[in-house]
Amino acid sequence: MLLTEYGFPSTSRPDALVPAGIYSDAVTQGRTAAVIARMVPAAFREPMNTGVCYFTFCDEWWKQTGYTIDPRYPCTEATPPDVPVLGAGGHFEPVDVYSWFGGPVACAFPNYYWDDSGFGLYGVAPGAGRDPKEPWNLGANAPAQPLDQRLARQPMLDALKTAWAG
Repeated sequence: MLLTEYGFPSTSRPDALVPAGIYSDAVTQGRTAAVIARMVPAAFREPMNTGVCYFTFCDEWWKQTGYTIDPRYPCTEATPPDVPVLGAGGHFEPVDVYSWFGGPVACAFPNYYWDDSGFGLYGVAPGAGRDPKEPWNLGANAPAQPLDQRLARQPMLDALKTAWAG
């Protein structure tokens, strides 16, 4: 068996009802790295497992879809200060496909959110001064300049390197 698309978002936010407040920092990356450090070696200990492919290399901003938060299903296992605040719940639509936007509450993930925009081993940010809505220079038939920045999520990369080396 080969495990593919195995991964976790390294993102969180202060309030589930403000998906535009998505962020990834040393704390959220560390939580995700801790799960990787436990789960990938456990997968390799299984005799039928031939490998693990981590999902995904880089954040994908354009994937998050609309969703609704149902306040009847709180994360009872979440620990303060990171318990998602659900309020009365509500429906959310991403501002556009070019914005970093968080997803619904997902209690089983290390940071309690299913953020399609935050699964990457590398974060992504538009090149300095470039409008994220203009990724392609049509006149030159080439990527718009400056190119996007890739931001390594080092705790997660280190956890994978250690697991794969073992």
